[in-house]
Amino acid sequence: MIDEFSCMFRFIEAAGGLVQNTNGDYLFIYRYNKWDLPKGKLELNEENGIAALREVSEETGISGIKLLDHITDTFHTYKLGNATILKKTSWYSMSYNGNEPLIPQESENISIAKWFSKDQIQELMDNTYDTIREVLSKAKIS
Repeated sequence: MIDEFSCMFRFIEAAGGLVQNTNGDYLFIYRYNKWDLPKGKLELNEENGIAALREVSEETGISGIKLLDHITDTFHTYKLGNATILKKTSWYSMSYNGNEPLIPQESENISIAKWFSKDQIQELMDNTYDTIREVLSKAKIS
């Protein structure tokens, strides 16, 4: 049954990160009128953790991010043209102890990259995706 189900989708793998800085704040991006975590598709033969670090850096402009633990994997579907995509995203906790300015990747429709304290995250919960809520719950942030 899984094979039959899988045939209905084009499968894409992605990876992303929940980044915490030395102040205890968490990094979010704002894209398509929703708060999200930085993530993106794996490149050919790229490992999940390496892809997660690359995507966080590309989407927010920061470097020197440290990969910590795998949090969870999430799945979601969406339409792209005539295809239905099934995307698996591997999520990692990360740490950052720099002070570079955040630069949202506008070419990926990211308008804001911003640090939020743990107390402020609850405000974002009404304007984010179910998969992001799942990541935050698994990481014991919300």
